[in-house]
Amino acid sequence: MRGLGHLTIDDFPVVTGVVSCLAKLTFPNLLSCLLSEIGTDSWNLHVAQFLRRHPTITHLSLESAPKLEGPIAEGDLLPKLQYYCGDLKDLRFFSTHGLVAVRITWNVQLQSLVERLAAQTGPNLTGLYIDLLSVADFPGVLIHLSTHMPHLEKLKLRWWEGSISGVQAIIDHITAYLPQFERLAYLVVNFAHRDDVVIDSDSQRRTFQAWTNVCSKLRGCCIGKASGYPT
Repeated sequence: MRGLGHLTIDDFPVVTGVVSCLAKLTFPNLLSCLLSEIGTDSWNLHVAQFLRRHPTITHLSLESAPKLEGPIAEGDLLPKLQYYCGDLKDLRFFSTHGLVAVRITWNVQLQSLVERLAAQTGPNLTGLYIDLLSVADFPGVLIHLSTHMPHLEKLKLRWWEGSISGVQAIIDHITAYLPQFERLAYLVVNFAHRDDVVIDSDSQRRTFQAWTNVCSKLRGCCIGKASGYPT
């Protein structure tokens, strides 16, 4: 077990005692970790203690928005962190100078999210995935992304509501702001939870052509309900 490189704790029943085990486990070579909320008061505190004992972790996913608790200073955890998936509120506890990709799954004050990420990570952050946006958010998000993160190489945006007219408005706004991204190579735009949002192949072709015309470094695009993220 000392050579363990990845650990996933997900959907365990509380009765298994996994929470108390987490407080004691140590893996000297752990590189990646996915932790999902167990649902006990002590879980969040044990997560923080566990992460403090594992400064080797470079990839971290905190699912179901567990909130870290305990005496933790900002930037105190995981000095080697390169990839983070989880709530923006918890990101402040981790070292961000080495981050190259971030997936934000719980969105609060998205415009300040972008500004804070840009200030914390600088040009090192090349990949960003913002999950479950509302249609009303997208104009402000695109303005802030193009202003504060023009260096992004991979971008995925996922909306949870929309209509045919709303989809076209989003596409038009993206087309308008794409020229401001200096290095963007992969772009994914997903629409969730709406069966009536269907983009035909001709519309996709025209959209991709417009995007590549205004963003010369773009190499890969995806529009629709696909969940894939370019690597």
